[in-house]
Amino acid sequence: MLEDIKNVMSSKRPNSDSNVQNAFIQEIRTGRLYEVKIDSEFVIGRALCSTVVIGEIYVSRSQSFIRYENGQYLLRDNNAGCGTYLNYRRITKTEVPLKHGDLIAYTDKPRVWDFVYKFCLVSNPNKKSRLNGENSATEDLKKLKTPSMHELLNLVKELKDDNEKFINDTKIEMDKLNKMIKDATELNDNMNKEMIKLQNNNQELNNELTICREKCAMQKELLDVKTALKEEPVEIFKNQINKLLENDFQCSICNEVMYRASTANCNHSFCESCLKKWLTKSKFCPVCRGVVQNITYCLALDNYITNICDVLGGTIKEQRVILKRESKNF
Repeated sequence: MLEDIKNVMSSKRPNSDSNVQNAFIQEIRTGRLYEVKIDSEFVIGRALCSTVVIGEIYVSRSQSFIRYENGQYLLRDNNAGCGTYLNYRRITKTEVPLKHGDLIAYTDKPRVWDFVYKFCLVSNPNKKSRLNGENSATEDLKKLKTPSMHELLNLVKELKDDNEKFINDTKIEMDKLNKMIKDATELNDNMNKEMIKLQNNNQELNNELTICREKCAMQKELLDVKTALKEEPVEIFKNQINKLLENDFQCSICNEVMYRASTANCNHSFCESCLKKWLTKSKFCPVCRGVVQNITYCLALDNYITNICDVLGGTIKEQRVILKRESKNF
């Protein structure tokens, strides 16, 4: 049994980590390396306890996590802050596997090297090589590409050129904006001047309109006075004629102006139709109560009354036409 134990102890033990590759995170701007351990979670964030500390407010305290599982390294975003970008594409899945040379960034703009990290895999030396003193891990680390001074100078030059271009573009846009402001100010001044002119013209038109209205009112009053002066004598004359007709040429039977004036033997005149109707009921005169023996139609008197009614016109003429119609029916 002791021999069996010796045989087991002397036999080569399997190394479970012989196929595991060491991982590093290299900061592009400075070339600094951070080791990613397989037995702990690698944290990138703003918190001071993070493995890689990014002192920017838009980055979350624990923005990204890298862990080792089932032979591969997995990158996970915390779904907070600015987000995590793998090769300048934002991570939308829960976890994504990392490959050698992947770029982990916190912006979606290429050629912006602030807070951009490169994921590097280095072959893990086996137990035999370690016993022989071969440090392949050190050799692989030496193979990691570190930016040279020439590359850094070119990068600085590119950033400087981009900055100058941005400043020039900003100046051009500012000049355009100032010109637009100047044009808008001039346009506003011109509009204000035109508005003042329109207001003055409107005031003048209102004054002229007021004067015209006053003139029209005065002319109307003058015309009314002239019309009244012209019509007043005519109205007076008509009123006098109406009174004359009512007093001297009114039939005592119908109390209207006589139509076909007829005179009895007692010299009282009436409408011919009215007198005939009266005599059918009584043979005495309606005025003097004398006996009516004969009736005489007075053509001259009737024509005189008709002509006066035609001259006066209006209601008295219409009444005479009605009497004429009724006498015909009678």
